[in-house]
Amino acid sequence: MKKSKAKPKRPIKLRKRTEELLNKNPAVIKKIPPMDVRNLLEDLQIYQIELEKYNNELQKAHEDLRESEEKYRLLVETMSDGLGIQDKNGLTTYVNDKICKMLNYKSDEFVGRPVTYFLDERNKQILKEQIDKRRNDEVKSYELEWTCKDGRKIQTIMSPQAIFNDNGQFKGSFSVITDISTLKQTEKLLRESEERYRSLSENSMVGFWEITLEGYTTYINPVMCSMIEIEGPEALSGQTYHSFFTRKSLETIDRERARRFEGKGSCYEVEIVGKRGGRRYVVICGASLLSAEGKLQGYIATFTDITDRKKTEEELRKAHDRLEYRVKERTRELEIKKNSLEEINTAMKVLLKKREEDKTELEDNVLTNVKELVVPYFEKIKKTKLDDQQEAFLSIIESNLNEIISPFTRKMSLKYLNLTPTEIQIANLVRHGSPTKKIAELLNVSPRTVETHRKNIRRKIGLERKRANLRSHLLSLH
Repeated sequence: MKKSKAKPKRPIKLRKRTEELLNKNPAVIKKIPPMDVRNLLEDLQIYQIELEKYNNELQKAHEDLRESEEKYRLLVETMSDGLGIQDKNGLTTYVNDKICKMLNYKSDEFVGRPVTYFLDERNKQILKEQIDKRRNDEVKSYELEWTCKDGRKIQTIMSPQAIFNDNGQFKGSFSVITDISTLKQTEKLLRESEERYRSLSENSMVGFWEITLEGYTTYINPVMCSMIEIEGPEALSGQTYHSFFTRKSLETIDRERARRFEGKGSCYEVEIVGKRGGRRYVVICGASLLSAEGKLQGYIATFTDITDRKKTEEELRKAHDRLEYRVKERTRELEIKKNSLEEINTAMKVLLKKREEDKTELEDNVLTNVKELVVPYFEKIKKTKLDDQQEAFLSIIESNLNEIISPFTRKMSLKYLNLTPTEIQIANLVRHGSPTKKIAELLNVSPRTVETHRKNIRRKIGLERKRANLRSHLLSLH
């Protein structure tokens, strides 16, 4: 803010001298020379101009001050931290909105009350000690726990500043109050998490190994110590992990570590060589250790001993190989037996086929003999003079004979039914569904001739005087 210019000295002296003369004797103004009066008026006009200018500058200064105060007030009210002011007696004279929200009090509940009103006994003592130091201008940040209106506790960092007057006397102080409850809780959770992690690793059945980027150990649990055959973590002082792995395993570790560098977790098998030469197979599941800024700091991995499993797998593999060999041998034996059985089966098929052919031939012979050697005599006997009893017996004999040869008849083709070539041709056309008129046109004969042949066919295949369908019966012969 600019300082206002000083008022001219000459008009001031002239004004003062004139005021003194007027105060002593108002009539003396009449004795002042006209030139002096004129000069006085000019000086007073100049003075008035300067005074108005000075007044404008003063108003501008007041406006600047008001704007400045408004800015600071807005800054204080919108601070992310609390702000409180107390006088030399410890009474609160001002608090911003943040601290009101922190402690769940209204501003008028703060003002006029001692700060200790919002503290328990332990924190009252802490505040008293800090104020005593503040009176001696010993100022430093400290932690203070406040009690909220609802009884909750708020952990804060107090950043105080003492206020002294021009004579160096203590007038009070103000403090920036930062809520660190969440940070405290986070630290607590982190500490508990670390404790659980340590407890887990110390009592785990798997090994834990943390290393730096250079390969030096930062933590190793008892199980891991046992795996690499050392007494404790101190035995690894000044050593990297490289001496405990075979060359092939180190190549695998380097390859997988590159994957972790890309942010990919991984699990893989390697072989560990202990301090005393013992060898064990392990599964490593590793991850990268990053700082809060995301910078790679090291690596952590769990080690699961799978030596017994590998031995079991090897034994199973050998057993599998033995079993596979036995299966192959047995398969070879079965193949030989199979080939033998196939040969026997082929021979049996040949024999069965021959037997079926012999059976068919026998049936054909029986049917043919009956048709040729027996049936004709039935016809001759029927033409002789027979009494009723003889006709009855003959009918029974004929019927029984037909029953005997009927299985053979159903299996016989038309050529074995004593049909003429023309009858066989007509029978085939009937079997395929051709009507009498169509058959007559195909064979270039009259329909009456076809009907005669159909009657002969029915008679020869045993359908005479029966209502059975000729086409259905012919189809059953096939």
